[in-house]
Amino acid sequence: MKQLATALTLAAVVLGSGCSDPPDSNDMATVETTASPEAKPQGKRALGADDRKVLAKRIQTLEVPEGQSRLAENCVAGAMNACEALADDYRTGVGVRKDPRTTQLFYDFTRLLAEQYCDEGGENIDGCSQLGRMHFEGKGVRQNREWGTTLLRKGCAGGDDAACAYLENEGLAHAKE
Repeated sequence: MKQLATALTLAAVVLGSGCSDPPDSNDMATVETTASPEAKPQGKRALGADDRKVLAKRIQTLEVPEGQSRLAENCVAGAMNACEALADDYRTGVGVRKDPRTTQLFYDFTRLLAEQYCDEGGENIDGCSQLGRMHFEGKGVRQNREWGTTLLRKGCAGGDDAACAYLENEGLAHAKE
């Protein structure tokens, strides 16, 4: 019964508010900001939409290997999957030198895009799915499987088949509209 109450509370939160805020702000990841000093004070904090331009400029100034330059351009243009692919490359060292700060920069930008797209909904509902996967797996954010599942279910209910497939692969129920 408690699980059902929790699920209903999470559903109300997702349907009634933006995608960027988990129900308990203590569960939301705060990251060491990678933005330049002129953007906002340094320190641990949640990133917001105002950081998008600063992070995009930071990405544009990176010396990205030729093989990843197209991904970086697509990332700055708003392609979440390109940003996450670059984050994964820098995390694992595929095609680039491993670099935790650059990894986090790309995950931060992915998260900002996903939050924006999730809040917009409609044809951008895949932002909820992307954000859900990030929370479910703990990629670039503090892992929160419950919040990740909620966001994935929102993406699935909004018509994102990839979110439905992800939920099914994890053995989680979903209700597609």
